Amino acid sequence: MENMIFSKMLFLDKNKIIMIFILSLAIQVAYLSFYPLDKPKKDAVIYDTIGFNIASGKGFSMDGINPTTLYPIYPIVLSLIYSLFGHNYFVVQFFLALLMALTCVITYLIGKVIFDEKAGLLASLLLAFYPPFLGLSRIMYAEPVLFLFLYLLILLLVLFLKYKRMLYIFFVGILAGLAILSKPYIIYAPLIVSILIFFLLSNKRLAVKSVVILNLAILLAMAPWTIRNYIVFGDFRPISFFAIKAGKINKVDIAAFYNKEKYTRNVLLQQEQMLDDYYRKAKISNPSQIKKNIIQRMVDYLGSDYTGNPSNFIDLVRRLHITSYSDILDLGIPFKAFADDDMLREKYRFIFLTKFMIIIASFLIFILGIIGIIFQISRNREALVLAVLFLSHTIFFYLWAVLWGQAGIGGRYGIPVLPVLFLFASGVIIKIFHSIVKPRVIALR
Repeated sequence: MENMIFSKMLFLDKNKIIMIFILSLAIQVAYLSFYPLDKPKKDAVIYDTIGFNIASGKGFSMDGINPTTLYPIYPIVLSLIYSLFGHNYFVVQFFLALLMALTCVITYLIGKVIFDEKAGLLASLLLAFYPPFLGLSRIMYAEPVLFLFLYLLILLLVLFLKYKRMLYIFFVGILAGLAILSKPYIIYAPLIVSILIFFLLSNKRLAVKSVVILNLAILLAMAPWTIRNYIVFGDFRPISFFAIKAGKINKVDIAAFYNKEKYTRNVLLQQEQMLDDYYRKAKISNPSQIKKNIIQRMVDYLGSDYTGNPSNFIDLVRRLHITSYSDILDLGIPFKAFADDDMLREKYRFIFLTKFMIIIASFLIFILGIIGIIFQISRNREALVLAVLFLSHTIFFYLWAVLWGQAGIGGRYGIPVLPVLFLFASGVIIKIFHSIVKPRVIALR
């Protein structure tokens, strides 16, 4: 009986699922064709190097000799692709595009289960067309793999809360472990999911049993990597953030922790060189000191450096959720430079307008998403799952920035919860349509 309900709820209209998948994949492939990237940059170089070394039989290492502990799932995926198809970056990009298309489908299913089919469909379609979402497969980062695990986790968690099947919560744990091994800043997931189960299940005995199964499944998923690290390094190292040896906690892995001052200097130098290149190509000189208008002052207040170091709380919120996603879209001119220089805006009008429109879009998505959260959490039990995961992820990076002074906070770190914002925002958009647009259409008829 339960399986029939499950099938009816999720797969009532397989044509919609196929349509969402094909449309999203087609947009991804078109984006890759019109805006190609021939080789990886920044963090993608690290993943690519490790993946190629694994495929070449040199082990999980950067130099082919010394082992490393960088988050293993994505490099292992790359090694499988390279073993089957050779060192082909387009195959990697296409594979990641497939994962992003699957994420659109899962977003639709989550929306259908938690809200209704219209909200799920609208959220998945908006997500499929959203440029920063498209850019993730192009730049070959690990986020598409994380997306798949994280949103399957959310879908199964909601189904578990509906039907109380232990198999669902077991796979929630497996997916949580795989998500942590994909990007370890999801380390908060076991605690948050455990709290949600205790809070939302009235049967506390079942809640305790579920939390035990959840966390055992997480440990099971992470055990092979932890055992490998113990054999190689002789310490307890479940993720690449830390290692425990002789009762002491040590930071590990240069890819996870770095010298903040050195990082900041390098980023500022790279940004200065990049801007000089843009000015030289446009045959204009660098801007001189000018009297700043209110727009320029606002841009300065909402982030006056390019390093990702938040200058205030509002800037921290903006960097995570209201941004032009320059790193993901590979648009190198900072918005501050456009605000400071009229000639730069004129010469690079397309880049300026693209960044401006994405900032406006991300602002609207954030505002509508927050409004949706406020209105839904008191009425919809399952919506609380999405809201809590969104808030947990956001607060995690607030603490990351405030307590550890972490550099590099930006939209890339906020993007894993972007589908959550789209789901809540879609509900608000549909309500606005029904309350304002639809009555006017009927009146015109």
